Amino acid sequence: LAALRLALGVALPLVVGLLVDRPLDGAAAAGGAFFAGFASFAAGYRRRVRSVLLASVVIALSSFAGAAVGHDVRLLVPTVAPFLNTIMPPGSRITNTSRTGARSSTAAR
Repeated sequence: LAALRLALGVALPLVVGLLVDRPLDGAAAAGGAFFAGFASFAAGYRRRVRSVLLASVVIALSSFAGAAVGHDVRLLVPTVAPFLNTIMPPGSRITNTSRTGARSSTAAR
């Protein structure tokens, strides 16, 4: 039942976005529903409420940051970089792999 609720929460914004000819807005709403939906699987009511609220705040702040500086890559990269380690799966890390300072994502095996 919970998985069906999550699937509907993600599918509904996508369908509505397509129907009103705003697929990107629908995708953004579906992404928010996806993260909030997974946060709702936390055990216990208080923990679940806290997880959903935290996911909602992080998504709102990320959306604001993207809208504010997304037009300029020189501003976007330093703004997004601190979030990378928070959204990557546990055991993953970002490391310098060359002398030029290029970064790559590596997962611990």
